[in-house]
Amino acid sequence: MPEPYNFTHNTRFDLNTSCSKDDAIRALLGDELGILREDLRNTEDPRLTEGVEKVGCLEALELLFESAQTRYVNAQNMDGSDLKRLRADLDEAQAELSQYHRYLCDINDELAKGNLSELRVDPGRTKSRQRPYINMISLKSWANKKYGISIFPALRYETTALQRKPRTKMLDQEDAILAEIVRLEHDPESLPKNQAGKDGVKAEVCSALDGKVPFEATTSFTKAWERLRKDGRIREGSTPASSL
Repeated sequence: MPEPYNFTHNTRFDLNTSCSKDDAIRALLGDELGILREDLRNTEDPRLTEGVEKVGCLEALELLFESAQTRYVNAQNMDGSDLKRLRADLDEAQAELSQYHRYLCDINDELAKGNLSELRVDPGRTKSRQRPYINMISLKSWANKKYGISIFPALRYETTALQRKPRTKMLDQEDAILAEIVRLEHDPESLPKNQAGKDGVKAEVCSALDGKVPFEATTSFTKAWERLRKDGRIREGSTPASSL
């Protein structure tokens, strides 16, 4: 039975056809759901005076790296701290910054080709050469050819047959969670509701996977579960968990 539809007034869709370099890299990093901003909100960083929604991708990555670095350094002076997992958090944050830089270099190199570039610049939104707005269809096609990945799922236009997206740690994490849910004999799209005072399916899956490969980083399981939930691949049904 389909889920009930909740009618909303004043619906506004994002009909932009181009994006900044920062947002282009956000898409290449697989952050179209805004997970980085959610992670940043959870740090309660006092520097977020204007709200997390105004933070760009690069700034979010830098703040998350600084937060991971601070937690790791502070933990070195405390007994019983889980340094291994905190170091994994720090390494992950640093790797994401390095990946951002790689994508930025590749985009700049492609734009430098001028008329020969596969990335088309939107003249209507671009105010300066230093801050170009890139046509999203051309970016989607370029990303598919250069990296074999698909971005902007709402844009169904494809210039070539879509290649299989390369395995990444995030995909491995999502597959591991779905496989564990099935192993526990649950339907990922109709999970039983938690019973009061008892662990739910999420807690069971977390207990089995958290801290193990590929969930070495402290928050990696929670992030992966949230991605699956937002994608609709994990849903809570109406039936409570069995008491057996």
